[in-house]
Amino acid sequence: CLLDVFESFDQLPLASGSIAQIHKAVLRRDSGSRESGTLVAIKVRHPNVAKLIDMDFRLMNTAAAFADLFPALSWLHIRDSVEQFSHTMAAQAHLDVEAHHLEVLNHNFRHWKGVNFPHPVYASSSVIIETFERGRIVTEILDLYDNMAKQVSISGTTPTFTVEEVEDVYDGDDKKDDDEKVFANQFVPISVAKFLVTTGLSMYLKMLLVDGIMHADLHPGNIMLDILRETTTAPVSKSRELLPVQEANVKRDLSLTLVDAGMVAQLTNEERTNFIGLVCCLGSGNGRLAGEFALRFSIGTALNGEEREAFMHDMENLFAERCRGYGTNVDVGHVLRGVLSLIRKHHVRIDANYATLVINVLCVESLARRVCPSYNVLDAAKPLLESYKGLCYDGKGNVNESPSGAKKALVTVWMPIAYASKATSDNAFFSKQKRLIEKQRQKFQRTRAAARAGFQEEISSRK
Repeated sequence: CLLDVFESFDQLPLASGSIAQIHKAVLRRDSGSRESGTLVAIKVRHPNVAKLIDMDFRLMNTAAAFADLFPALSWLHIRDSVEQFSHTMAAQAHLDVEAHHLEVLNHNFRHWKGVNFPHPVYASSSVIIETFERGRIVTEILDLYDNMAKQVSISGTTPTFTVEEVEDVYDGDDKKDDDEKVFANQFVPISVAKFLVTTGLSMYLKMLLVDGIMHADLHPGNIMLDILRETTTAPVSKSRELLPVQEANVKRDLSLTLVDAGMVAQLTNEERTNFIGLVCCLGSGNGRLAGEFALRFSIGTALNGEEREAFMHDMENLFAERCRGYGTNVDVGHVLRGVLSLIRKHHVRIDANYATLVINVLCVESLARRVCPSYNVLDAAKPLLESYKGLCYDGKGNVNESPSGAKKALVTVWMPIAYASKATSDNAFFSKQKRLIEKQRQKFQRTRAAARAGFQEEISSRK
């Protein structure tokens, strides 16, 4: 019986996905656990999911083996790709594996202030009991700020908004051109924008450069943000929770929690070396060397000399057009999408972990552009990437002879220095950004006041 373990158990799930659903509960105080009496989240696997996944991939393997027989599709090695993906999905269906991932991620980020992962209390193949983390999903927060902007554009005022009132404004009509829209970044407090983009990028770089284990699903729907400063007033329901617009309403010590660690990429040294090399080439604007690293993304890639040179030529042209290096406002997402297009055009395969790394870069870059469009993730990552490049690569992009020594130096000496350099650059950028936003708000208020005065004058003249 549930009440033998829990004081309360919400039968209505908080969220539900393809693999499992989440319930909120409170452990009984006499359960004997250190966490007794505390609020927990319970992730329960849907019935028969493991069997259905196994059946799906058996069918997909059969179809993939048949597809590989066609010469036009053989370069894709579809069966190998299905095999790689099946391992990831099978692991995701075993929740005790996710619990292990959470323990590893908690250990890797144990010294990071403001970065959290749920702590597993109990785990089996079909159930995880983990700590209940405070906050709202970042996707929801940004959607609400977008809707707030829509209401301001309609009313011309900046009232005190609640989540309920802002949600009422949204009518699903999103057909306006981008030039006519007012976006969330115009309302997100600068401290929140700074925390989200700098912390998100720093976490990604740590997992890539140091840990070698990457959360494989870094989209904003898996990030929870504890944003609102607590007040002495009586608590309000979640639907009436105030959205902070002014800095005074934002918590001083912001924190985010990354959830859903079912999909994790365990990176080999070779995978890290190749992908970090590609990203460093974005900073140097070296398209030819970037092509060399991209060709290492799969051991199954076998281009002849002419095909290889054609790929390199296209990579050089792509970089000449879109990627001139640090300080040139490189659109990382635009460049990587171009690289993927060339990979497809020239029949270059990429293995599953490289695809995960690319997708996560696109998620981080997309979040930064939505919250603070002028923040360039490549320029912000320069202190860390250049330091790593100096430690681990020679001038031709080859790995230095003593990677173990480089890794030791990376962790013990370089890491704090490089992050301090990045933090200094981030602080300078957002101090300037804060001044610019304040000027924009003052200009907006003057324009609105002039428009109202003109409107009132026209009404008076008609009378």
